[in-house]
Amino acid sequence: MLANGYKRRIALGRNQDGRLELFWIGEDGGIRHNWQKRANTPLWQSGNARLGGPAAEINVISNQDGRLEVFYTTPTGMFMHDWQMTPNGRWNGPEKLADYAGAFALGRNEDGRLEVIYADKNGDLYNDWQKTASGEWNGAERLANGPVEQIVCGSNQDGRLEIFWIAKDGVVHHKWQLVPNGDWSENESLHGKAKQIALGNNADGRLEIFYVAADETIRHNWQLVPNGDWAGEETLPVRGKQVNVARNEDGRLELFYITPDDKVKSLWQVRPNGDWAGDEPPLGGFAFEMTAGANSDGRLEIFYFGADGEIWHNWQPVPNGGPWQTYATYE
Repeated sequence: MLANGYKRRIALGRNQDGRLELFWIGEDGGIRHNWQKRANTPLWQSGNARLGGPAAEINVISNQDGRLEVFYTTPTGMFMHDWQMTPNGRWNGPEKLADYAGAFALGRNEDGRLEVIYADKNGDLYNDWQKTASGEWNGAERLANGPVEQIVCGSNQDGRLEIFWIAKDGVVHHKWQLVPNGDWSENESLHGKAKQIALGNNADGRLEIFYVAADETIRHNWQLVPNGDWAGEETLPVRGKQVNVARNEDGRLELFYITPDDKVKSLWQVRPNGDWAGDEPPLGGFAFEMTAGANSDGRLEIFYFGADGEIWHNWQPVPNGGPWQTYATYE
């Protein structure tokens, strides 16, 4: 489900021991997960364990102590979370974090405390945060007026969180912490209009956003210097329906996108912090909804729903390089 009303139904985390763990919402609405048998292997645990649900949108982040924590909304909008009781270990069981959340995003403060940003029933932005790293939650506070359609969150080079969101009219806005772990600025518009947005960190620390415009062109905008002002919107020479971004081991960002005819393709920086090249043969034959991340050895890997509703994936054979493996079901 893309455009206004975008929902993330697949998310990727990495355990403290380096094993990737994939989370997705199944056809029955339940949360499923599966994990690598060992770090960097193409071999995954047999079967799809149920974690909770029902769920409408899902995302995952690592606590400072390495424990994965999953956040999700239910079909009625309740905001839930679940977490590993020990790094790489068993799960606690779901608990309610808020009565309602629409779009939401996850971040980790410089001091290690997780922070969630979400839209309430009116579409206004609220945030909540751990009182101590890996600890209990403070309770929600109002952050900005909405309505909000999608939110992403990242960290500046100096540790300050910065959030970006798409308003109901499609305009991209942003807001940032004034100091690491601290209070927030007023919100500003970045003037571009988007249907879906993704966020990356360049090797030199500059944030860069990528988004799908109304005409399905893929556009980007970036900080001129780390922690600083923004360059302005620029259009990349490709079209798509969804974008994801990950960073290669050598620091080069790589953009993964689903084309208008449902193929998975990629663009990549020619050098860290630099210009773009790519758009080679598809990495996936048919896809809807995708996530991307890095193995502990630096090799990028993508996961997506295929035409058959199964999860498919593809990965670099070596860090920073290709040609990519032939795409396959993750089992």
